[in-house]
Amino acid sequence: MGCDIHGMFERKHKSEYKDCSWWVNAGDPDIDRDYNLFSILGGVRNDNNILPIAHNRILSDDIMNSNCCSTFCALVEDWMADGHSHSFVTLPELKDNQIRGSKLSDQYILLINYGDNIRHYHGLRSEDIRYCFFFDN
Repeated sequence: MGCDIHGMFERKHKSEYKDCSWWVNAGDPDIDRDYNLFSILGGVRNDNNILPIAHNRILSDDIMNSNCCSTFCALVEDWMADGHSHSFVTLPELKDNQIRGSKLSDQYILLINYGDNIRHYHGLRSEDIRYCFFFDN
């Protein structure tokens, strides 16, 4: 049985009227099955003992209080118990791992480029972009 990733980019949206911000859906790239990527992001299918960037940062039992966008919360709820290892990684964290010299797959590069495109299009800082994800079996 294989494992797949489910995720989407979020961007920080700042209110024009109040001093507050929240996360909104910024797109969901089509990521192919890539166990090296899954290991790097969340420690899933980690046969090479890779130190994951973002292991289980989101508790699935408390997804509605996770500060994730409503679209991601709905996706998590759709998968219920079949989803696991919920987390997120910021664009700077993705890029930092690239600098450390890990062998990165085309899927990893796709994530970085997708996040950078969102950042440029909306004129945001890298810290205002993140990829929320979980896995299934």
